[in-house]
Amino acid sequence: MKDLERYFTVIVLVIILALIFVPAVLAQENSPFGPTQLLEPFAPILAASTAIERFLQLVRNIISPDPEIGPLARGSKGLRYYTTIGGTLLGIGLVALSDLRLLQAVGVAFNGLADTFLTGVVVGMGTEVVHELIKVIGEGKDALRANARRDQAVG
Repeated sequence: MKDLERYFTVIVLVIILALIFVPAVLAQENSPFGPTQLLEPFAPILAASTAIERFLQLVRNIISPDPEIGPLARGSKGLRYYTTIGGTLLGIGLVALSDLRLLQAVGVAFNGLADTFLTGVVVGMGTEVVHELIKVIGEGKDALRANARRDQAVG
C-alpha cells in the first residue's frame, strides 16, 4: 500500500507540474480567458472535491463514531488508506459520470480518457490539492503577466 500512496503522490505532482505550463498559454494577449476568468474552471473542481471530502467524513463517522478509536482512528493507516483510495475512486467515478474535465475547461487539448482520470485523481485527493493547483496556476499567470509588462516597458 505504501507503493500505492507513492504512486498517487507522483500522479498529483505530475499533474501540478504539467499545469505549470498552462498559464503560459493563458497569459497570452489573445487568450480567451481574462484576468478574472482564469480561475473560473476550478470552481466545479473545488465543489466536487469538497463534496467527496464531506461524504468520506460522513461515512467515517458512521463506521467509527469516536475519532480516537476504531478501524478509522485519527492518525491510523486505515484512515489514510480509506481517504486516499476512497477519495480517488469516488473522484474518478464522479468525474466519469459528469462532464467535469479540468484540462478541457482551461483549454488544453488532451486525451479525454486521460483527462477524466487525471481530473478524478485531483478531485479525489481533496481540497488541499485543488487549492495548491489553483495557487500554482494563479502565481504562474501573474508572473508571466508581470514579465510581459516589464518587457514592454523596456522594449
